[in-house]
Amino acid sequence: MKSLTVVFNELLTATDHYGEDANKALVDAIQWFKTIYVYGAGRSGLVLQMFAMRLAQMGKPVFVVGQVTAPPIKKDDLLIVASGSGETAQSVQFAQKALDAGAGVLLISTSDDNTIAKLASQTVVIGGKAKYATDAVSQQPLGALFEQLLFLFLEATVMDLMAAWHLSEEQLASGHANLE
Repeated sequence: MKSLTVVFNELLTATDHYGEDANKALVDAIQWFKTIYVYGAGRSGLVLQMFAMRLAQMGKPVFVVGQVTAPPIKKDDLLIVASGSGETAQSVQFAQKALDAGAGVLLISTSDDNTIAKLASQTVVIGGKAKYATDAVSQQPLGALFEQLLFLFLEATVMDLMAAWHLSEEQLASGHANLE
C-alpha cells in the first residue's frame, strides 16, 4: 500500500529529529514530580490517555484532566500537555491554571515557539506538523503525523521508565485493570 509506505517513511524521517535528550527530559520530569496530570485535545488527548494508563500500571499517581475523579492539581504535581500547535485555547488555559496552582507544566509539541511553550517549565519538541499547518512536512491529514509520533515517543518513554524503575512486563500486568 502506497499510503502506508508514506506513513512509515514520514515516521522514520521525523524520528530522526529528536534525540535522547527529549526522552530523558520527560523521564526525569515524571520521576521528579509526585503526581502526573495529562491533557490534550482530540486525538492527542486519546494518546495521552493511553500513556496515563501505562503510568498507572507502573504505580505512578496519574490523572487525566477532565475526568470527574481527578483531584485538584497542586505544587509538586506536573501537567503534561500535548499540543501540536501549542495554541489550543483549552490547553493554554489549563497550563496557566496549573502554573497558578504551583504545578509544573511540560509541553510536548511540534515547536517551542508557541503560547504554551512560553508558559511551560519545559518543552519537548518531537516534530510532525500542527493540525492546520500549511508546510509540507507531511502528506497525512491535519495533525496525524504529530499524533503518531506522540504515541511512539510516549511508548519509548514507558520502556525507559520501566528500565529506570526496574519493572518487568509481569509487574505492569499486575497493575492492569481487571474490570474489562
